[in-house]
Amino acid sequence: MPRKGYDKAIKSAFLQAATAARAAGQPWVDAFKAAEGAGYTGTLGGIKRMFHEMKGKKPGRKPGRPKGSVSAKKRGNRLYGEATKAAIVNAALEARKAGKKWREALEAAKAAGYRGNISSLIGLISYAGKTARKPGRPAKKAQLSGGLGPVQEVIERLVKEQVRAALDQAIEELEKVRG
Repeated sequence: MPRKGYDKAIKSAFLQAATAARAAGQPWVDAFKAAEGAGYTGTLGGIKRMFHEMKGKKPGRKPGRPKGSVSAKKRGNRLYGEATKAAIVNAALEARKAGKKWREALEAAKAAGYRGNISSLIGLISYAGKTARKPGRPAKKAQLSGGLGPVQEVIERLVKEQVRAALDQAIEELEKVRG
């Protein structure tokens, strides 16, 4: 379906109506209704696109730093200051130590200034290095790469036993020959 073109006078009239509505701080819906009153027959998305093209900018992009210019890792966590972050982590950990569930810990963290969800809170706390491993789980340092720790220990013990048995037998043979 070909794109419908507007007469210059009509297009100018409905763009002025939309511009006036947006300049008055009205939402896009009201700007759309004003443009419809001035002869616009398209959609809300269409008037937004025309409005942005008229201003010479792309919709959805805020002026400032170009997208992807600095990685999030290099920027660091700018959402919370160090004191606020420490207060959030401490509030959530105190709630957890008191036997409360994560949802209640989230409420305590929000009281301390947290603005995220449960999974992000768990990540924030674990990134801060404040969580302990579950009972019965070995420490990360004790785990060997590949997860073969117990199997490798059994193999080493069997090899040592066989080497000792072979050495004991060789010593007995030498003593018999000597003796």
